[in-house]
Amino acid sequence: MADYCYGEMSARACVQVFDVEVHSTSGESDDDPGTGIYEEDVLCTSSESEDDSDFDDRDESPPCPPFTPESPRDGEDLVDDVASLLDGKGIGNVLGGEAALSIMGVPLIPHFTAFIIPDEQIDQAAQVLRDAQYPRLQGFGPMLVSGLIMPLAGPLPPEDPFYMATSDARLYRPSLWGGRVMPNCRGRRNKKSYPVKILHPARYMENLVYLMVRDIGYLVCNGWQAELKCMLSFSPLLPSANLALAAIDVELEDVQDGPIRDWLGLHQIWDNNEAAICVRFAALHRHWKKSGLLGEPLMTPREAKGVSPRDIEKCLRNMEEGKPPSVALEESGWTCQLM
Repeated sequence: MADYCYGEMSARACVQVFDVEVHSTSGESDDDPGTGIYEEDVLCTSSESEDDSDFDDRDESPPCPPFTPESPRDGEDLVDDVASLLDGKGIGNVLGGEAALSIMGVPLIPHFTAFIIPDEQIDQAAQVLRDAQYPRLQGFGPMLVSGLIMPLAGPLPPEDPFYMATSDARLYRPSLWGGRVMPNCRGRRNKKSYPVKILHPARYMENLVYLMVRDIGYLVCNGWQAELKCMLSFSPLLPSANLALAAIDVELEDVQDGPIRDWLGLHQIWDNNEAAICVRFAALHRHWKKSGLLGEPLMTPREAKGVSPRDIEKCLRNMEEGKPPSVALEESGWTCQLM
């Protein structure tokens, strides 16, 4: 794994993310021969496993020729179509949010599809998707720590330390064999599907912690916290995890050595460390803020007018006393709805 240091990162997160929504195409046949708008020669990589999900399409016929759908499709087709479209235009893109978590192994219901796009290409990406008749685009602002370099458009290089394809053999594969409890998630994609890029699960966790620290005191912080709790609940990172449900293959040793790993390690004995978790979290915020590493927090228009530095300071002081910050999770509207 490449060695990178959060202490050497610039203050500005270098990417933005947008949300794509399409109406359900329930009236269309599931047997429609169109399978995407991607090229045949980028369907799989040499590191892919020959073992596919029990739910994969076993048709071994060659994929259909690339085409442009007459109207945007939904579900997993949407993910393939958008990634392929952006790659084809040379626009860097990484799948994030609930859809990425479901592919990693979290049994949740994705309510939206979000792609992370470099700042300098966000306007181009929005125009490309508008031209392809996608009805709604919503920018969320910076959502990736600047130490994570965005991948170039197209297939990933072998052994990329930051990103993986959604068909990567290291991802969870839903299977009815062996009598295991099976989380109801999307899981690893068929190797014939388009190689959509996602963050490596350990990098995703690190990025979530960074976003939580940056956005402490704002409602969106609860969204990052909900995603992190989902990942912790369905990975073997914590000793108390139910290994039968640990679909995400990431352990504490996979997290970059440093303050984020130290903070996550405190969760291993939650009952005794709840106060320490809060105290260390506030210390991370103060240290990164003083070092110029956090950048501007993500906030709603109402928060931009109503939340003052004094409010953020109150949250930090609460945590330094071993208490949770004042904004309740249920107030945020950001939850991971598990199956």
